[in-house]
Amino acid sequence: MFQYNPSGFTVSYENISIDIMWKDISQISVFKRDLFTIDRIDMDIVYRDKLLSISEDLPGWDQFIQKASETFRKIPEGWEANVVLPPFTKNLSTIYSRFPDFILMGKAPRLISVDRS
Repeated sequence: MFQYNPSGFTVSYENISIDIMWKDISQISVFKRDLFTIDRIDMDIVYRDKLLSISEDLPGWDQFIQKASETFRKIPEGWEANVVLPPFTKNLSTIYSRFPDFILMGKAPRLISVDRS
């Protein structure tokens, strides 16, 4: 679940709550995860020296995608179609990078995902 304020957002799931300021986000990458019977879109958000991984199963995903697109105007329209197709491939794409010449990796990965299988 997401809660928003003028400078960022809080994402909470079960006993985890993470506050992130929009200005601290340096990269957003998306990819498709093959779960055998279905595919799922996942997103890695690099902020400060950390990595937050979320999936489209997380409640509030659609609103978060809208807020992120409004905040980071460089996120290309229609990126979802590029991740979904073609099938059976990861389709990794960096949709936002404050430093477009670099690929960043977080030091402290955290996973927030809802597995409905």
